[in-house]
Parts: sequence; C-alpha cells; structure tokens
Amino acid sequence: IASSAMAAEDVYIDLLKEANLQGSGQALCHISNSSSLRDPGYALEQAACMRFLQIQHGVACKIGWADVGLQNSEASFDDIARKTFPQLESMAFLYTCPGLTLDGRKAVPYTHTNKDRNRRLFLCPAERAEVQQKMG
Repeated sequence: IASSAMAAEDVYIDLLKEANLQGSGQALCHISNSSSLRDPGYALEQAACMRFLQIQHGVACKIGWADVGLQNSEASFDDIARKTFPQLESMAFLYTCPGLTLDGRKAVPYTHTNKDRNRRLFLCPAERAEVQQKMG
C-alpha cells in the first residue's frame, strides 16, 4: 500500500491520533531519552503505520535492519511502536544488518531520498493504478 494512500485512510488517521496520545506517556519518554532522534513525530507515524497494516491487511511480520551501535535503527523504532501499541507484541520482527539484503548481498543505494528523478523510486498515477489492479 502506498504511504500516501494510507495517510488518507480514516483508520490510519485515528491510529495516528491515538499514537500521539500514547506518545505523551511511556513511548514519548523513550523517544525523549533518544538524544539522536530528532523527530519524535516520525517514530509515532511509523507506529501508526505498523498498527494500520496489522489491522487492515493482517500483516504479522515486519522486516527491517538493526545495528546495535545505533539508536535510530529499525529496532529502536519498532520498540517505540510496541510501547505505543501493545497489540504489536503479537507481530514478529526480523532484522538484517544495515546495508545488506536478507540473502547477504549488498543493498542497492536507498533511492527514496535520491534527488535525481531518474534514480528515485516513484510510481506515476498509471503505475499506481496498475499495481493496485494487480494487488486486488
């Protein structure tokens, strides 16, 4: 599901509101103690996203990367998400090393932030429609 489509869903909006309310408690304390985490709102958006996918699409496993030496690895965001939405405890979490794919090959450069439009991941409206049709 495209994040822009999810952000418009009422269920996601309600979950984000709940995450922000929960964030004022234990989860936000954890975020505040992470001195390198510059945007606590991002962590709460990720928490709402994970819960949305769990509720709406039955997602039971999250795959990400983790680095013991970094506070801002996927594992730290997942910890915040579980503190924000305890229902995520039933989800499985699988981590790989940063910069590697699950099969051990080097990952391709992260094109999401690439400014060169020809190298950036992007779905035009026609491509989105095609993907949505294939996904049902």
